[in-house]
Amino acid sequence: AGPAGMPDTGILVPPINRIHDKPGQLLAGNQRPTYNAFLATPGRELWLYGSCLSHGCGGDTFGSPISYWDGWPGYAVDAPAVQSRAMSWMAWRYDATGELYWSVNARLDSAFSSGGLFESGANGDGTLFAPGTVSNIGGTNAIPLETVRLKRIRDGREDYELMKWLDDHGRGADVDATVAAAFPTAYSATSAKDGTGSASLLSARDSLLALARSELGAETTADVVFSSDRDGNLELYSMEDDGGAQTRLTDDPAADRFPAWSPDGQRIAWTRGSDLWVMAADGTSPVNLSAGIADTLSKPAWSKDGSQLVFVRRTGGHDEIWRMNANGGGVAAVVTFAAAGANSYDPTVSASDVVFYSQAGDLYRVNLSGTGRAPVLAGATVDEVPDLGNGGKRMAFSRSTNGATPYDVFTSRLDGTDRHNLTAAAGGTGVNDLHASFSPDDLRLVFVSFVGGDAEIWRIGADGLGAGALTSNTAGDMDPDWRTMSPPTPAYPCLTNPPGPPHGFGDVAAGAYYSDSVAWLVSSGITSGVGPGMFGPSQQVTRAQMAAFLWKVVCSPTPAQRHTFGDVSTNAYYDQAVSWLVGAGVTGGTGPETYSPAQPVTRGQMATFLWKLAGSPPPSQTNSFGDVSPSAYYSQAVSWLTEAQITSGVAPGMFGPNLKLNRWQMAVFLDRYAN
Repeated sequence: AGPAGMPDTGILVPPINRIHDKPGQLLAGNQRPTYNAFLATPGRELWLYGSCLSHGCGGDTFGSPISYWDGWPGYAVDAPAVQSRAMSWMAWRYDATGELYWSVNARLDSAFSSGGLFESGANGDGTLFAPGTVSNIGGTNAIPLETVRLKRIRDGREDYELMKWLDDHGRGADVDATVAAAFPTAYSATSAKDGTGSASLLSARDSLLALARSELGAETTADVVFSSDRDGNLELYSMEDDGGAQTRLTDDPAADRFPAWSPDGQRIAWTRGSDLWVMAADGTSPVNLSAGIADTLSKPAWSKDGSQLVFVRRTGGHDEIWRMNANGGGVAAVVTFAAAGANSYDPTVSASDVVFYSQAGDLYRVNLSGTGRAPVLAGATVDEVPDLGNGGKRMAFSRSTNGATPYDVFTSRLDGTDRHNLTAAAGGTGVNDLHASFSPDDLRLVFVSFVGGDAEIWRIGADGLGAGALTSNTAGDMDPDWRTMSPPTPAYPCLTNPPGPPHGFGDVAAGAYYSDSVAWLVSSGITSGVGPGMFGPSQQVTRAQMAAFLWKVVCSPTPAQRHTFGDVSTNAYYDQAVSWLVGAGVTGGTGPETYSPAQPVTRGQMATFLWKLAGSPPPSQTNSFGDVSPSAYYSQAVSWLTEAQITSGVAPGMFGPNLKLNRWQMAVFLDRYAN
């Protein structure tokens, strides 16, 4: 039977503060067991209900001295943010299967008016939408606008789905323990659960994610390391590249700052006090490398083979660039104050062991040996904290107009050209954005932003889009470095690292966006141009030339047998190339016995050549080019090239499959394919 007088009741909905009330109340303590007898009948359910019974039904109760109202889940605007997300956690905690909410649009019409959201003792209770009228947001039709609180409710439902998935995979006891630790009572949703601290809801969610990774056999990888004073002292922390799994790595009275991943991602160098230290990626096995050096050492950077550390040495009242062996010893100067005539700081090292660094507000480069010092960016602007992309083509740096205005994060080529401000709009004008670090694929960066007044770690795309915070607290989070795993063994060991030395062609301007690609082709032995000092960037590429280019990209392997084309002579420079391409299934010619070596290559054919050279990998989605029919022989190839970021077309929505391919386009395609 159901409760007295309600024999046919199918769902009981107690207010949240009646399922586990506070001490001194009539229903103090966990009342959930009292519902077991009711739920024993199949088909019956227990739901939860948030109302003014838990936030106060009259007056402005938030901030009042009545502590009873604090900590309950609810949807008031001025309550701690966690309360909008916590009800799903309470549903798991008390084994409830639903939630009743009395209204979502009680004050919709007046939501944008002063005092128009106040209802039943709270702002926003009963109103989870705002009026998206034409006068408010433009357009032609009024639509309801979801509030941030509604989005937090959605986040809570996603949290519950994660709990259910873990429970279905045998991890229910772990979920129960995690949820109970985060919310031991129904009134545990206090402001202490906001943010990313160890007691926060997000920290508990990270624990659930760790369980899911464990269940999936996935490895948890700390991608970003940074410094933070969130625990009262500057320590090093690691986190995943979405801000999850924030973990403290150090615990020492001295300040720990400026962490730097080793190229293989297995070690971290950093500054502790005035010394340089190195430890394992998980924070174990710390070693002081500079205990015998009296000067202050800071801001370490690794050589690309991991054998040396470049750092700032404060000596004689000046900042200089020095280096040492990665295991200590071998200390030597790279740039001294006497040589530079100014302070030098913020070193970073390229794949060819060229040190880029700041010098009195300008960016310089110098060989690791200390020779060849030259400016990269010099002028009235203040440019500091360079970081080099892992592809060897771009660098990031922090720029202020004059040192007094806020900094923004810029990217450019390694010679300082083709500069782009990434963060001009990321956090609004007048905000300091600085100290960027590239992701392993160079498609994203992390940086420090002072949005809100304190330093937080943000992430942004290399195109300036998708900016968002990874940390959010009242502490200072700074000095981020993105883990760069050691590059895999190159598929084509005959090729050089991009971009290579200057190409020397008079018809390829240094600022041309394909200049680096041409330089790489020359240094890799793929082309020497069309004549002395000439590359011929606008000349069309023939099928003979394309065969030679592709063959050289894969290091000119010996073909197993010769082709049978009658229009390719045995002494042609491309004869072996065509034979290998046929044997590898990259081409079958233009007919049974013809290859048509003099025929120009179209962009559709080029896409097919590269796709087959890669093994014809199936694309995960179809391209969106309006001039590429799904039935075209090159359709899958174009989809794959687009997905691999080898091409974005010739114009929005256009690939140009029938356009003839010229040599500068070919250089870019091959560079992006191989690198």
